Amino acid sequence: MRSAEETRLREVSVLTADLEKQLDQVRKLQTARVRRFGELLWFELTRLRAEQAFLRVHVKDLAVVLGESGQ
Repeated sequence: MRSAEETRLREVSVLTADLEKQLDQVRKLQTARVRRFGELLWFELTRLRAEQAFLRVHVKDLAVVLGESGQ
C-alpha cells in the first residue's frame, strides 16, 4: 500500500506542477472561452493539490505504522 501511495504522490506532484504552468499561461489570455477553460484548470488543480496533501500525510503515517521514522 505504501509503495502504491508513494507512486501516486509522485504522479500527482507531476500533474500538479503541469497544471500550475498551464493555468499561469491561460490566465495571460483574455477571451471568455479561455477564462472558462482556466476555471476548469483551477478546479482540477485544486482537487490535485488536496489529493497531494492527503498522500503526503498518508505516506508519512504509513511509515510510522511500519516503524520507519524519518521518512
